Amino acid sequence: MTTILAQAKQGGSPLNSFVVLIPLLLAFYFIAIRPGRRRMQTMQAVQQALEPGREVVTTAGLYGRLTEVDADAGTVTIEIAPGVEAKFARAAVMKVVEEALPEALPADGDD
Repeated sequence: MTTILAQAKQGGSPLNSFVVLIPLLLAFYFIAIRPGRRRMQTMQAVQQALEPGREVVTTAGLYGRLTEVDADAGTVTIEIAPGVEAKFARAAVMKVVEEALPEALPADGDD
């Protein structure tokens, strides 16, 4: 930064400072801003597609099955153990756990 100011004082072109600044701003965008936006869009898509019966993980790492989704209040009810339900903010749901297909599980007699 001091070299840019020194060049400006010496009569250097202000265009030189823009030539250096533009690649730095582009690098900052691709390293910091773009991945954050992509993560945010993914989280919003997951939270919009929530439906009862799906197994989810909260941002705190709690696994459970959705029993109720209240879109108006922005909350979900998660059954964390048989007969034990907890109410969470919809934004607390981090991801939906993909369940294994029954065909992929080995049968007991097929060893």
